[in-house]
Amino acid sequence: MLTELHGKGGQVCEPARLQQLRCPLLIRSSSEDVITGEIVQVMRTINPRWWLAEFLNVALGAKRFHQQVYRRLRI
Repeated sequence: MLTELHGKGGQVCEPARLQQLRCPLLIRSSSEDVITGEIVQVMRTINPRWWLAEFLNVALGAKRFHQQVYRRLRI
């Protein structure tokens, strides 16, 4: 995965930048995209019935959504 190739989270080694050598992208473990990717990957494995309504209620600051089965939900 190329995470933040040109941003704050990843960088290519100097020989690769000069096109002398191919080396892997160096990514900080504290990169925002890496952390978000890990969280979303875990959330995909958990049934959204157990967490989606609660997330929406907290985000909106109101109790508008109830637990339900979400058919064909894709994250």
